[in-house]
Amino acid sequence: MAFRIQPFEESNVVSRKLLRMRYAVYILKGEPHPTEGDGRRRMLITMDTAHDDLICCTWIQRTLPKARVAFRSNNRDVQAQMCVRGGGGIAVLPIPLGNSFPQLEIVDLGEEPPSRDTWVGYNKDLRKLRRLRVLLDLVIERLSN
Repeated sequence: MAFRIQPFEESNVVSRKLLRMRYAVYILKGEPHPTEGDGRRRMLITMDTAHDDLICCTWIQRTLPKARVAFRSNNRDVQAQMCVRGGGGIAVLPIPLGNSFPQLEIVDLGEEPPSRDTWVGYNKDLRKLRRLRVLLDLVIERLSN
């Protein structure tokens, strides 16, 4: 079983949409909020350059075109930590992760960052495997709560 952010296209893989992850823009509580279309004198905490083409990266750079990238990491938890400890950086984070940091607050920039689908895939020969079915049901149940 594998999880990824795009559907599986292999002919021998059963692919199914598992969840839609929503994102928000976060900043350290008490910091002044940036204004959409500006971002002057603001620092972005974003994905590393290998992931520059991700829609959340292009969205935040388009929304705050005058902000400069101050820190990059492909780990969202590290981005959240830097947002807390880095002194005023702005990060686009999955809402469950961002909300788990009480030091952070959501910034309203007029629209929510693009959400992202997560897909689960497994070999079609495993379709009737009871253990796999039970595990998938458990994952889906946990995600729906």
